[in-house]
Amino acid sequence: MRDASATLCLCLDAGDLPGLRSHPLLKAIMQGRVITARRAAALVDTPEGGLLQAGWLCLNEGTMPVLLPLSPAKALASPIIDALGPLGILAQGQLERTTLPLAGGRLILDKLNLARGKKTQSLVWLRFEGFALDQAAELAASLGRDIPFTLLGVDGAVALAARLGLAQPAPVKAMDVAAQIPESDNALAASAAILRHCLNQFESNIQPVLDGRDSEGVHQMRVALRRLRSALDIFRPILPASWLDGLLEDLRWLNQPLGKRRDLDVFLEETLQPLREAEPDLAGLENLQLLLEARREAAQVALVSALQSPRAAQWLLRLRRLAHADEAEALKRLDQTQHDAALQPAISFAALILRQRRKKLRKLGDLHASLSVPDLHRLRIRAKKLRYASEFFRYLFAKKPAKRAGAALAQLQDTLGALNDAAVGDQLLGGVLGAPGEDPAAAAIAGWFAAQQATQLAKLGEAWEAYVALKPFWKAALPTL
Repeated sequence: MRDASATLCLCLDAGDLPGLRSHPLLKAIMQGRVITARRAAALVDTPEGGLLQAGWLCLNEGTMPVLLPLSPAKALASPIIDALGPLGILAQGQLERTTLPLAGGRLILDKLNLARGKKTQSLVWLRFEGFALDQAAELAASLGRDIPFTLLGVDGAVALAARLGLAQPAPVKAMDVAAQIPESDNALAASAAILRHCLNQFESNIQPVLDGRDSEGVHQMRVALRRLRSALDIFRPILPASWLDGLLEDLRWLNQPLGKRRDLDVFLEETLQPLREAEPDLAGLENLQLLLEARREAAQVALVSALQSPRAAQWLLRLRRLAHADEAEALKRLDQTQHDAALQPAISFAALILRQRRKKLRKLGDLHASLSVPDLHRLRIRAKKLRYASEFFRYLFAKKPAKRAGAALAQLQDTLGALNDAAVGDQLLGGVLGAPGEDPAAAAIAGWFAAQQATQLAKLGEAWEAYVALKPFWKAALPTL
């Protein structure tokens, strides 16, 4: 496998290569001769496609096989190439690699051209070797002010395989990303571990979203952004303010096109499709589906444009620096109160956060039977925030109680979600359908949402009681005053 010590998965236009190689920042830290090598390259696999099925891609760089995971956030057992038997060529072409020796490490620029039949694809991307991730991210961010980098999320060869139709990277859920917060960690170290986990999920879903065929990738990227926002909210008091400037603003900017695509997916797949199956001859539903599918295609184009913009790349690099920052450097930028809070045991910090969020949820949730629709939406948001916090910190506590609490919160959140789906559906259909009394399609959709809401609201009391019956799994870890 390639050295992934500082893989940033950034690509650039081939026309920007000369400007990058001669960039003053790189010239200032150059320590040796730039080396460019060209060699034949090919993607290979067994006749049965065993490597791709196991989640791996094999790139032959000359005669040297390199194994690349299709989903880098997942921990997969590395196959033994010699034991696989004969390998056949899936696609072939040429790899041009430029190595720039720098103070602290090396910058590797790969330009890969691959052909499969009559279809040819090419890509240029960069990676760092020898650098710490925070150093690599800072260097890339500085270069990115002049060179328009864009996001890949995977090794460039994997991205090319997807473009050639050879591999389709699968969406990655948060639970699929390895994570661990040691009990000895302080709150600041825990913040870095959690931010890295959220970032790994986000980056792992870049290729599924760019591909656009699987709506689950869009959903999981949106979940990753929500988890990132929740983590930044939790740890804001113990992080340097200057490091956070603009991060939430850019997150909200990226979430807008992502949310539009996701809302259309939910309506088409979870409302319109089952409604059409139940009422196949109902007038207006087929035309509505065609209209919303066209809107979804437009939303996908807008999402890809945002995700592949230099702004998105700069945002991710800043988050990378934050998640891999040197602890001593971060502590120097905090005042005394922040400093003390950052160094408290992670488990104590977690218990305080969980108590605070549970208290806010209980204050509103105990009134659930009499809440208005807007207040029920607020309750859903509070349940979601507590759920994310519980998931972040579950590694610090006994496994079974934390898992039970997470499941109860998920059920509560899902029960309240029907109300939000109806509100989003109304926004999507604004100006499209007539009044329910005049338009059969509008009447059917209104009836569908009403039935879904009634079903979920009938379960709300039971879901709430199931949650409040659980004892706080974090109570024993609260610091004594």
